[in-house]
Amino acid sequence: MTHSEASRTIRSPADVCCLLLALGALALVLSFGGWLAYFHARPRRPKAEYGAIGSLRAIANAQTLFREGDKECDEALDYAANLGELVNVGPSGAEDLISEELASGTKDWYRFRIRRLDPEFVWVANADPTDRRFDKRYFGINMTGQVFYSEDRPVHFNSDGSSPDPELER
Repeated sequence: MTHSEASRTIRSPADVCCLLLALGALALVLSFGGWLAYFHARPRRPKAEYGAIGSLRAIANAQTLFREGDKECDEALDYAANLGELVNVGPSGAEDLISEELASGTKDWYRFRIRRLDPEFVWVANADPTDRRFDKRYFGINMTGQVFYSEDRPVHFNSDGSSPDPELER
């Protein structure tokens, strides 16, 4: 670097403006990258809740198919007692009524479980958030397809499948 290059300074207002624009653009790119990483790592509440409700409705559909189609092939019209019974069903054992992921019990930041209150007539399923730091709601569904929710605890069901918790509007 020569002496004349080293002694060159910013002299015109246009040079100052260009420098400020470049620094502003750099700051904008860096801050956008930070926000993007923050929102990408943090699950969105509505998306997770909609996923949980959709999974509960999938369980309800699967329970109806399981019972009405006698997927256990035992000539008894009963509901599945757990999520695992809703995969690999039917005479060949190759039919899945729900996804393997949902059958594992955890999907979309929620933990799922089924309870049979009466094998032939009454079942309920719950979807409980796996991480309460994101203030997610708890959900439940019964054999009629009614979806209930609670803000602070798992949805409670009575022995007939009804719930004292509020019903989610469709």
